Amino acid sequence: MSELIKRHIEDFYSQHEKQILVSHPGLSQQRLCDDICDYINPYLISALDEWAILPKVKFALAQILSGIPIQYVVAQTYFYDGLFYVDSEVLIPRFETEILVEEAVKFARKLTRSKDDVLQIADVGTGSGCILLSFLKAMSSRCEAMALDISMPALEVAKKNYRRYRYNIQCETKIVFVQNDRLEGISRQFDLILSNPPYIKMEMDKELVHKNVAKYEPHQALFIGDSNYQDWFIKFFNQVKECLLPRGLFIMEGHERHLEELFQLALQLGFEGEILKDYNNQNRFLKLVHSTRK
Repeated sequence: MSELIKRHIEDFYSQHEKQILVSHPGLSQQRLCDDICDYINPYLISALDEWAILPKVKFALAQILSGIPIQYVVAQTYFYDGLFYVDSEVLIPRFETEILVEEAVKFARKLTRSKDDVLQIADVGTGSGCILLSFLKAMSSRCEAMALDISMPALEVAKKNYRRYRYNIQCETKIVFVQNDRLEGISRQFDLILSNPPYIKMEMDKELVHKNVAKYEPHQALFIGDSNYQDWFIKFFNQVKECLLPRGLFIMEGHERHLEELFQLALQLGFEGEILKDYNNQNRFLKLVHSTRK
Protein backbone atom coordinates (compact mmCIF):
# COMPACT_ATOMS: atom_id res chain seq x y z
CA MET A 1 0.00 0.00 0.00
CA SER A 2 1.23 3.52 -0.73
CA GLU A 3 2.48 5.57 2.21
CA LEU A 4 -0.08 8.29 1.46
CA ILE A 5 -3.06 5.95 1.71
CA LYS A 6 -1.63 3.99 4.63
CA ARG A 7 -1.08 7.19 6.58
CA HIS A 8 -4.62 8.36 5.82
CA ILE A 9 -6.12 5.09 7.10
CA GLU A 10 -3.96 5.13 10.24
CA ASP A 11 -4.96 8.73 11.01
CA PHE A 12 -8.62 7.89 10.41
CA TYR A 13 -8.43 4.91 12.77
CA SER A 14 -6.71 6.94 15.50
CA GLN A 15 -9.33 9.68 15.30
CA HIS A 16 -12.36 7.37 15.29
CA GLU A 17 -11.17 4.23 17.11
CA LYS A 18 -13.89 4.20 19.77
CA GLN A 19 -16.70 4.67 17.26
CA ILE A 20 -15.20 2.09 14.90
CA LEU A 21 -14.97 -0.54 17.63
CA VAL A 22 -18.59 -0.02 18.67
CA SER A 23 -19.75 -1.01 15.17
CA HIS A 24 -16.88 -3.37 14.36
CA PRO A 25 -15.73 -5.12 17.55
CA GLY A 26 -12.16 -6.33 17.31
CA LEU A 27 -11.33 -4.46 14.10
CA SER A 28 -7.66 -3.53 14.38
CA GLN A 29 -5.85 -0.78 12.53
CA GLN A 30 -3.78 -3.41 10.71
CA ARG A 31 -6.88 -5.34 9.61
CA LEU A 32 -8.45 -2.13 8.34
CA CYS A 33 -5.30 -1.30 6.37
CA ASP A 34 -5.08 -4.80 4.94
CA ASP A 35 -8.72 -4.92 3.87
CA ILE A 36 -8.66 -1.48 2.27
CA CYS A 37 -5.41 -2.41 0.54
CA ASP A 38 -6.99 -5.54 -0.96
CA TYR A 39 -9.96 -3.41 -2.01
CA ILE A 40 -8.03 -0.70 -3.85
CA ASN A 41 -5.08 -2.65 -5.28
CA PRO A 42 -6.84 -3.46 -8.58
CA TYR A 43 -7.22 0.30 -9.13
CA LEU A 44 -3.75 1.32 -7.97
CA ILE A 45 -1.63 0.77 -11.07
CA SER A 46 1.09 3.29 -10.24
CA ALA A 47 2.03 5.83 -7.62
CA LEU A 48 0.44 8.50 -9.81
CA ASP A 49 -2.94 6.94 -9.03
CA GLU A 50 -2.70 7.58 -5.28
CA TRP A 51 -4.46 10.93 -5.30
CA ALA A 52 -7.09 9.67 -7.73
CA ILE A 53 -7.81 6.64 -5.51
CA LEU A 54 -7.87 8.58 -2.23
CA PRO A 55 -11.54 9.68 -2.61
CA LYS A 56 -12.49 6.01 -3.03
CA VAL A 57 -10.62 5.19 0.19
CA LYS A 58 -12.31 8.07 2.03
CA PHE A 59 -15.74 6.91 0.86
CA ALA A 60 -15.04 3.35 2.05
CA LEU A 61 -13.86 4.60 5.44
CA ALA A 62 -16.97 6.76 5.81
CA GLN A 63 -19.15 3.72 5.14
CA ILE A 64 -17.26 1.72 7.74
CA LEU A 65 -17.65 4.55 10.27
CA SER A 66 -21.40 4.59 9.61
CA GLY A 67 -21.58 0.94 10.72
CA ILE A 68 -21.76 -0.89 7.38
CA PRO A 69 -19.83 -4.16 7.79
CA ILE A 70 -16.35 -3.84 6.37
CA GLN A 71 -16.87 -7.04 4.36
CA TYR A 72 -19.75 -5.40 2.47
CA VAL A 73 -17.77 -2.19 1.96
CA VAL A 74 -14.82 -4.00 0.37
CA ALA A 75 -17.12 -6.66 -1.17
CA GLN A 76 -15.05 -9.62 0.01
CA THR A 77 -14.09 -11.70 3.01
CA TYR A 78 -11.77 -14.57 3.84
CA PHE A 79 -13.21 -17.99 4.66
CA TYR A 80 -11.42 -21.31 5.08
CA ASP A 81 -8.65 -20.98 2.49
CA GLY A 82 -10.22 -18.54 0.05
CA LEU A 83 -11.32 -14.96 -0.55
CA PHE A 84 -15.05 -14.75 -1.33
CA TYR A 85 -17.17 -12.02 -2.83
CA VAL A 86 -19.99 -10.93 -0.51
CA ASP A 87 -22.66 -8.26 -0.60
CA SER A 88 -25.75 -7.43 1.44
CA GLU A 89 -27.73 -10.25 -0.22
CA VAL A 90 -25.77 -12.89 1.72
CA LEU A 91 -24.55 -13.49 5.25
CA ILE A 92 -20.96 -12.67 6.08
CA PRO A 93 -19.25 -16.04 6.71
CA ARG A 94 -18.15 -16.62 10.31
CA PHE A 95 -14.86 -18.14 11.33
CA GLU A 96 -16.49 -20.97 13.31
CA THR A 97 -18.38 -22.18 10.23
CA GLU A 98 -15.05 -23.48 8.92
CA ILE A 99 -15.52 -26.38 11.37
CA LEU A 100 -18.48 -27.50 9.28
CA VAL A 101 -16.27 -27.64 6.18
CA GLU A 102 -13.55 -29.53 8.06
CA GLU A 103 -16.02 -32.16 9.28
CA ALA A 104 -17.49 -32.55 5.80
CA VAL A 105 -14.07 -33.02 4.21
CA LYS A 106 -13.05 -35.65 6.79
CA PHE A 107 -16.25 -37.62 6.15
CA ALA A 108 -16.03 -37.34 2.36
CA ARG A 109 -12.41 -38.46 2.15
CA LYS A 110 -13.25 -41.62 4.07
CA LEU A 111 -16.27 -42.25 1.87
CA THR A 112 -14.57 -41.71 -1.49
CA ARG A 113 -11.70 -44.17 -1.50
CA SER A 114 -11.49 -44.59 -5.28
CA LYS A 115 -11.08 -42.04 -8.07
CA ASP A 116 -14.25 -43.51 -9.57
CA ASP A 117 -16.35 -42.70 -6.50
CA VAL A 118 -18.72 -39.78 -7.13
CA LEU A 119 -19.92 -37.92 -4.05
CA GLN A 120 -23.45 -36.50 -4.12
CA ILE A 121 -23.66 -33.32 -2.02
CA ALA A 122 -26.25 -30.64 -1.26
CA ASP A 123 -25.68 -27.28 0.41
CA VAL A 124 -28.98 -25.93 1.73
CA GLY A 125 -29.07 -22.17 2.12
CA THR A 126 -25.83 -21.77 0.21
CA GLY A 127 -25.69 -17.96 0.43
CA SER A 128 -22.27 -16.87 -0.85
CA GLY A 129 -21.43 -20.51 -1.61
CA CYS A 130 -18.41 -20.34 0.69
CA ILE A 131 -19.18 -23.63 2.49
CA LEU A 132 -19.78 -25.70 -0.62
CA LEU A 133 -16.98 -24.17 -2.69
CA SER A 134 -14.45 -24.50 0.14
CA PHE A 135 -15.44 -28.15 0.45
CA LEU A 136 -15.18 -28.79 -3.29
CA LYS A 137 -11.77 -27.11 -3.50
CA ALA A 138 -10.51 -29.50 -0.82
CA MET A 139 -11.73 -32.62 -2.65
CA SER A 140 -9.63 -34.46 -5.22
CA SER A 141 -12.47 -36.85 -6.10
CA ARG A 142 -15.37 -36.05 -8.40
CA CYS A 143 -18.55 -34.58 -6.87
CA GLU A 144 -22.04 -33.79 -8.09
CA ALA A 145 -23.22 -30.83 -6.05
CA MET A 146 -26.45 -28.91 -5.65
CA ALA A 147 -26.40 -25.40 -4.15
CA LEU A 148 -29.85 -24.39 -2.94
CA ASP A 149 -31.12 -21.06 -1.66
CA ILE A 150 -34.54 -19.44 -1.42
CA SER A 151 -32.99 -16.14 -2.57
CA MET A 152 -32.13 -15.71 -6.24
CA PRO A 153 -29.82 -12.73 -5.53
CA ALA A 154 -27.91 -14.94 -3.06
CA LEU A 155 -27.54 -17.61 -5.75
CA GLU A 156 -26.08 -14.98 -8.07
CA VAL A 157 -23.43 -14.26 -5.44
CA ALA A 158 -22.68 -17.99 -5.15
CA LYS A 159 -22.36 -18.25 -8.93
CA LYS A 160 -19.94 -15.34 -8.94
CA ASN A 161 -17.77 -17.11 -6.37
CA TYR A 162 -17.99 -20.34 -8.35
CA ARG A 163 -16.65 -18.53 -11.43
CA ARG A 164 -13.76 -17.30 -9.28
CA TYR A 165 -12.83 -20.80 -8.09
CA ARG A 166 -14.04 -23.19 -10.76
CA TYR A 167 -10.49 -23.93 -11.91
CA ASN A 168 -9.53 -24.87 -8.34
CA ILE A 169 -12.21 -27.57 -8.26
CA GLN A 170 -11.79 -31.11 -9.63
CA CYS A 171 -12.41 -30.77 -13.37
CA GLU A 172 -15.18 -33.39 -13.58
CA THR A 173 -17.13 -32.03 -10.61
CA LYS A 174 -20.56 -30.67 -11.53
CA ILE A 175 -22.54 -28.07 -9.61
CA VAL A 176 -26.07 -26.81 -10.14
CA PHE A 177 -27.65 -23.77 -8.49
CA VAL A 178 -31.31 -24.12 -7.53
CA GLN A 179 -33.70 -21.56 -6.11
CA ASN A 180 -35.59 -23.54 -3.50
CA ASP A 181 -36.98 -23.48 0.03
CA ARG A 182 -34.84 -25.98 1.94
CA LEU A 183 -35.17 -29.37 0.15
CA GLU A 184 -38.80 -28.91 -0.86
CA GLY A 185 -39.63 -31.11 -3.87
CA ILE A 186 -36.06 -32.40 -4.32
CA SER A 187 -36.17 -36.05 -5.39
CA ARG A 188 -32.41 -36.70 -5.49
CA GLN A 189 -30.54 -38.35 -2.66
CA PHE A 190 -27.17 -37.27 -1.32
CA ASP A 191 -24.20 -38.70 0.52
CA LEU A 192 -23.66 -35.40 2.28
CA ILE A 193 -26.07 -32.58 3.13
CA LEU A 194 -24.66 -29.36 4.58
CA SER A 195 -26.57 -26.38 5.89
CA ASN A 196 -26.12 -23.10 7.71
CA PRO A 197 -29.82 -22.24 7.84
CA PRO A 198 -31.53 -19.32 9.59
CA TYR A 199 -31.52 -20.33 13.26
CA ILE A 200 -32.04 -17.18 15.36
CA LYS A 201 -35.42 -16.77 17.03
CA MET A 202 -36.68 -13.37 15.98
CA GLU A 203 -37.93 -12.29 19.42
CA MET A 204 -36.22 -14.50 22.00
CA ASP A 205 -32.71 -14.06 20.60
CA LYS A 206 -32.80 -10.51 19.27
CA GLU A 207 -30.94 -9.05 22.25
CA LEU A 208 -28.00 -11.37 21.45
CA VAL A 209 -27.64 -10.14 17.87
CA HIS A 210 -25.26 -7.26 17.27
CA LYS A 211 -27.24 -4.25 16.05
CA ASN A 212 -25.20 -4.01 12.84
CA VAL A 213 -25.84 -7.67 12.01
CA ALA A 214 -29.58 -7.11 12.44
CA LYS A 215 -29.42 -3.87 10.45
CA TYR A 216 -27.31 -4.91 7.48
CA GLU A 217 -27.33 -8.69 7.01
CA PRO A 218 -30.29 -10.39 5.25
CA HIS A 219 -33.03 -11.25 7.76
CA GLN A 220 -34.27 -14.15 5.66
CA ALA A 221 -30.94 -15.89 6.23
CA LEU A 222 -30.82 -15.04 9.94
CA PHE A 223 -34.22 -15.24 11.59
CA ILE A 224 -37.15 -17.59 12.04
CA GLY A 225 -40.32 -16.49 13.84
CA ASP A 226 -40.45 -17.87 17.37
CA SER A 227 -43.84 -19.54 16.94
CA ASN A 228 -42.76 -21.22 13.69
CA TYR A 229 -39.30 -22.31 14.85
CA GLN A 230 -39.95 -25.96 15.72
CA ASP A 231 -42.24 -26.57 12.75
CA TRP A 232 -39.66 -25.07 10.40
CA PHE A 233 -37.03 -27.56 11.57
CA ILE A 234 -39.44 -30.52 11.70
CA LYS A 235 -40.16 -29.93 8.02
CA PHE A 236 -36.48 -29.46 7.21
CA PHE A 237 -35.33 -32.56 9.12
CA ASN A 238 -37.99 -34.69 7.42
CA GLN A 239 -36.82 -33.44 4.03
CA VAL A 240 -33.23 -34.27 4.95
CA LYS A 241 -34.30 -37.77 6.04
CA GLU A 242 -35.87 -38.36 2.63
CA CYS A 243 -32.90 -36.95 0.69
CA LEU A 244 -30.06 -38.52 2.69
CA LEU A 245 -28.66 -41.80 1.43
CA PRO A 246 -28.45 -44.59 4.05
CA ARG A 247 -24.69 -44.16 4.36
CA GLY A 248 -24.95 -40.37 4.29
CA LEU A 249 -24.19 -37.57 6.73
CA PHE A 250 -26.04 -34.34 7.56
CA ILE A 251 -24.13 -31.46 9.18
CA MET A 252 -25.95 -28.28 10.22
CA GLU A 253 -24.90 -25.15 12.06
CA GLY A 254 -27.26 -23.90 14.76
CA HIS A 255 -27.73 -21.57 17.72
CA GLU A 256 -26.13 -22.49 21.03
CA ARG A 257 -29.38 -21.72 22.85
CA HIS A 258 -31.46 -24.12 20.79
CA LEU A 259 -29.15 -26.82 19.48
CA GLU A 260 -29.86 -29.32 22.26
CA GLU A 261 -33.59 -28.90 21.64
CA LEU A 262 -33.09 -29.42 17.90
CA PHE A 263 -30.89 -32.45 18.54
CA GLN A 264 -33.63 -34.10 20.61
CA LEU A 265 -36.11 -33.29 17.85
CA ALA A 266 -33.83 -34.91 15.27
CA LEU A 267 -33.54 -38.05 17.40
CA GLN A 268 -37.34 -38.29 17.57
CA LEU A 269 -37.52 -37.99 13.78
CA GLY A 270 -35.18 -40.90 13.11
CA PHE A 271 -31.62 -39.59 13.30
CA GLU A 272 -28.72 -40.32 15.57
CA GLY A 273 -25.48 -38.45 15.97
CA GLU A 274 -23.86 -35.79 18.08
CA ILE A 275 -23.54 -32.10 18.87
CA LEU A 276 -20.21 -30.49 17.99
CA LYS A 277 -18.71 -27.49 19.76
CA ASP A 278 -17.26 -24.34 18.18
CA TYR A 279 -13.95 -22.68 19.01
CA ASN A 280 -15.53 -21.06 22.09
CA ASN A 281 -16.76 -24.43 23.37
CA GLN A 282 -20.38 -23.52 22.57
CA ASN A 283 -22.84 -25.96 21.03
CA ARG A 284 -22.71 -25.10 17.32
CA PHE A 285 -23.28 -28.04 14.94
CA LEU A 286 -25.48 -31.10 14.53
CA LYS A 287 -23.78 -34.09 12.94
CA LEU A 288 -26.49 -36.62 12.07
CA VAL A 289 -26.97 -39.96 10.29
CA HIS A 290 -29.95 -42.24 9.80
CA SER A 291 -30.76 -44.09 12.99
CA THR A 292 -29.81 -47.77 13.03
CA ARG A 293 -32.26 -48.50 15.81
CA LYS A 294 -35.17 -50.76 14.94
